[in-house]
Amino acid sequence: MRTPALLLTLCVVLAGCGGVGYQPEYAEPSPSPTVGTTTPPDSSTATPQTPTATSTPMATPTPSPRTATTTTAPTTNGSEDVLDPVLGPPERTGRIEVRGGSLPVNTTLVYERTAALLETESPGPRVVQILEVPAGTSDPPEFYRMFGLTRTGGNGTVAAFVSDPSTVYVNERVTGDAVYVEHVLAHEYVHVVQFRERVVSTLGLVFGGSIDESAAERAVVEGAATYVQERYWRTYQTEGRSPAAGVAASHRNATGLSRYAFAPYRFGYAYVNASVDSPARLNRVYRSMPRTTEAVLHPGRGDALVSLDVRVADGPGEWNRTLAPPRTRVGELFLRSSLASELDQTRAARAADGWGNDTRISFADPSGARGHALVTRWDDAENATAFAEAFRAWAGARVERVEPDRWRGEWTYALDRPTPRTVVVRVGPAGFVDASTSVGPAPDESNATVTVRVD
Repeated sequence: MRTPALLLTLCVVLAGCGGVGYQPEYAEPSPSPTVGTTTPPDSSTATPQTPTATSTPMATPTPSPRTATTTTAPTTNGSEDVLDPVLGPPERTGRIEVRGGSLPVNTTLVYERTAALLETESPGPRVVQILEVPAGTSDPPEFYRMFGLTRTGGNGTVAAFVSDPSTVYVNERVTGDAVYVEHVLAHEYVHVVQFRERVVSTLGLVFGGSIDESAAERAVVEGAATYVQERYWRTYQTEGRSPAAGVAASHRNATGLSRYAFAPYRFGYAYVNASVDSPARLNRVYRSMPRTTEAVLHPGRGDALVSLDVRVADGPGEWNRTLAPPRTRVGELFLRSSLASELDQTRAARAADGWGNDTRISFADPSGARGHALVTRWDDAENATAFAEAFRAWAGARVERVEPDRWRGEWTYALDRPTPRTVVVRVGPAGFVDASTSVGPAPDESNATVTVRVD
């Protein structure tokens, strides 16, 4: 069956219209796995996300390669009284009904175990709904595609997701693997508790703010669920590959937008794992949500931003600032994922390290064509140079170099260094790049100021 609720959650990956869930290990593995399921509006204010209730493009997906183990667990719709040696009968939440088919695990027992790990009294969902989840086919917003975050390889789809605390949705394609379904349910049940305890209090709450901040918050939400999922697997299963190892492999083997979508799971898990020593202490992480993906990628570094003041000098010509998409910060994870679409992951990570701040400002002409100026500020001149050199290699691998620091293909790219610690990338139609430039501060202005001039 299909359900309208699914439509709300499928756009999460890039747009943040709602829902949280799980997708790692359930994306087509070759030749280049892509993520999840959906297309967000071209507002580019939210972060593409991945899985679980998030993400985005192309063929009928199959579970990623992993040593699948179909277990000995009995098929049940959750109505049986299964005794847990530690918890006893599942009494706290009542029976969790399974609709749309059957599952090879006891859904109520899995929630009881998950709640015990979390040390929570929050009630579980009322229903686990099995449904057919279509693969995603839409393209991400143009800005993401300009920076190499495109759909590549086959289609991917989500394994399970939650859009409110009453129901967990499970993709019928994964229901045959008892071990996998069990720890995926544990992941989704963490999201149920996050809803109940107002960590995620409104549909799409974790997708507000800038691209960078949305991705950082999502990394905590998904990282916490993956952390508990891993603990659940170690405590009650230990068969097959661990969820954390599966997430790392999914991210490592993905490309383009898929890699960016899987990143909150991989790096969010690492961040939570470095921050707490027990699922019962997750509230410590929730109380101090990081504001930047830099803080997620480098636990302990903090999320203080380097000073950056970007001003726009509009000219009398056709290109003017636009509110759609609005000014935003893209962050270290976005830059790292973008560079990794053409460069090896190690070089991309090194080039994005040392990020201090950024601002993206968008422009439009009367026809609706858009151009963007991405102003990046780095911790020092050496880091800025490393990023500039990596970007030159990235651009040269994608499109033709037509003059120093300018490349032309489907879009035109230009690179500027208005100050030693500043790198500006301008991208869009050739007319926008020809009409725009970036300049450093005037003598009486702070070195943190950069001006983008158009026409």
